[in-house]
Amino acid sequence: MADCQVDLDFSETSVDHINAYFKKVTDAFSGFYSQHPQSKLDSEFLYLAYRELDPSEYDMQALIGMAFRLSSMNMIFTSDVYKHLNYIVPGDAVLSSTSSTTDFLKVGFRTSFSDYINEIYFPYFLNKISAITREQLIDESSLSSIGDYLQSSDKIGLMHNADDPILLPGEIEILREMFPGRASIYPYGGHCGNMEYRDNVDDMIHFFRQGDPLEN
Repeated sequence: MADCQVDLDFSETSVDHINAYFKKVTDAFSGFYSQHPQSKLDSEFLYLAYRELDPSEYDMQALIGMAFRLSSMNMIFTSDVYKHLNYIVPGDAVLSSTSSTTDFLKVGFRTSFSDYINEIYFPYFLNKISAITREQLIDESSLSSIGDYLQSSDKIGLMHNADDPILLPGEIEILREMFPGRASIYPYGGHCGNMEYRDNVDDMIHFFRQGDPLEN
């Protein structure tokens, strides 16, 4: 399977290579799928592909970054169209289910989440709350801003994974403190990678029935 290895620079300064990189990724994925035509395209299949294709750590960083860029782009596009912000889509554009969005896709791929925060999100709230700073807005968007409520509310529980790659060092401990006796922290699972596992589902059902997931 070495011929399916993807290895192309995808740093922020090489966004022009995204088409070539995406093609190498899809070629590797489709080549792997052709060897497993009876497989369902579910989380188990993706894990099998990850294990057998054995992407490098750099490739994984690039793939995660690309997945986040896609999610970010969809959010930016949706808010732009809904609020007629004239950011990516012209404010007077009337889109239908058959409208081409190719040009918007090209612009969206070059629009980072930081661009969205600085040019759309923060100015929107600054117009409503003139005294707020960018740092204050970011702080108020975090769980910490309602930490006291989360600590005292027994109707809210937490399920998370200790190896979630988007967490910063020490944040698992903060989450445990924020949900005392109501946090189920699993050792493995990455970012939402084990939500369908039997033990996880049992914990969810137990919480909704009893209101007290077993802390682990």
